[in-house]
Amino acid sequence: MEAFYWSFQLPGRLFVRLGVAPDTLTWTSLWLSACAAPAAALGHFSTAGLFVLVGSAFDSFDGLVARERKIASDYGEMLDAVIDRYADMAPLVGLVIFYRFSVEQMLVPFLTLVGSVMLSYVRAKAESLKLDLPGGLMRRHERITYVVVALVVGPELSHWLGSPFGVVHPATLTLLALVALISNVAAMRLTLNARRALAQAGRGPLGGQS
Repeated sequence: MEAFYWSFQLPGRLFVRLGVAPDTLTWTSLWLSACAAPAAALGHFSTAGLFVLVGSAFDSFDGLVARERKIASDYGEMLDAVIDRYADMAPLVGLVIFYRFSVEQMLVPFLTLVGSVMLSYVRAKAESLKLDLPGGLMRRHERITYVVVALVVGPELSHWLGSPFGVVHPATLTLLALVALISNVAAMRLTLNARRALAQAGRGPLGGQS
């Protein structure tokens, strides 16, 4: 990840010199990521993965530009967080639509979507309560990495696996199932850690109530 962010320094400084506003980069990241939804829904998984990857790059540029130009603001941070949630959901919504022919297969990207949203929500809520919790698994950059690999590499690997039990792109679904499982478990663990931290600070449940 350090190498990933380092590689963005040069184009980030170019945006600074061009005077591009951070919000422009933030909205650009949304439009690019949103294009992953129809691409995935139509079965163009590699294209969807490319949109997610490039959209994530622009999402990194906005913060870098804001810091370099010293115009970072609370609103910018809030906008970035909201856009991130929409961007995270876009490819997964597309996959849910693609797998609509099978409830069992559709359930995998759906649970991945739920885990992604809930993990982000729990972490944001904990931060709003000023709780310093451990990082845990499946942070956003990890989820993006797994989703991109599932979209770009998954179909290629699936050619070798065939279609066991009628599963379409089994490698893609396997990677998504991994993200779904870990994300939802991580969300619950983070909730329990938050409860423990609040109890230790005297801000927890009273009288044993949850």
